[in-house]
Amino acid sequence: MASPGPPEEQQAAAAATEAREEQHASASGMYLHTHLQVIPTYKPPLTFLTTPHAAPQVLLDGYGCRVERRPGNLVVKHGRRVTVAERDALAYAGTLNLPVPRLHELPAPEAEAEAEAEAAAATEKANAGSVGHGVSIWMDYIDGAMLEDVWPAMTAAQKMDVARQLRAILEEMRRQTSPLGAAAMMIASDRRLYNACHGGPFADEAAFDAFQLDVYETTPCEVHRVVFTHGDLTQLNIIVDKDSYRIRALLDWEYAGWYPEYWEYVKFVDTHPKYKDWRDYARYILPERCLDELVVYQALKRWQSP
Repeated sequence: MASPGPPEEQQAAAAATEAREEQHASASGMYLHTHLQVIPTYKPPLTFLTTPHAAPQVLLDGYGCRVERRPGNLVVKHGRRVTVAERDALAYAGTLNLPVPRLHELPAPEAEAEAEAEAAAATEKANAGSVGHGVSIWMDYIDGAMLEDVWPAMTAAQKMDVARQLRAILEEMRRQTSPLGAAAMMIASDRRLYNACHGGPFADEAAFDAFQLDVYETTPCEVHRVVFTHGDLTQLNIIVDKDSYRIRALLDWEYAGWYPEYWEYVKFVDTHPKYKDWRDYARYILPERCLDELVVYQALKRWQSP
């Protein structure tokens, strides 16, 4: 092992390291300030991987997103459609002790670069030549059953129990208010008829309305609280225990963020589930029924070009 060198060299090295750390922190803070990310500036608990790149088992591949199961009970989601905002939302949900996969991060920039190269190659193949610019999200693999797969075999009492579990999860989420201010929202993603539209960040609900209502000059009749929202609560994104049907994880936080409190209801009802009775449980899952907002959203969605 090399000797540490004279005190002057040690002090110079320490100063250089400190300067690099300050520069990194400043850049991170500037990014958070500029892009108004979903979580405050803290580091969520992450676990470092040791063998991130063994042979994968592909769980999903297409539409700019690839999900692979890796050794060590891990899953990586990457591709053009995967964003930092999704990773931030998942990290924030974990701090609330919600049932979500635990996040991991790669041990070195070289490993991250390798993952990004894989994402770009997979996306290019899936999208006929377009090069991906997404990020990689490493997380725990959650063993269980997709709610859609077990729903037909469940009794009415078991379905109601799942609805009540979801209600408790959403009530915890809705107790959280935006770290950017009571009315401020981050960058929004809204899946419409043919694709997903993105906008923001928004200073208040009026700015969010302008993003949504880009065809007709109208606004909702009241101002709503801005709360932490999943935005895609389908049976495909809920993992339950195969025997007890206890919820083990909520997946796919791609459309999560800070939205007006009616947004979870609107997005829940404005779907086309495989089993139609799923929407019948909206009154037990969602704290409020926002029928006026639903009518306006559905009307505009069907007349908008995206």
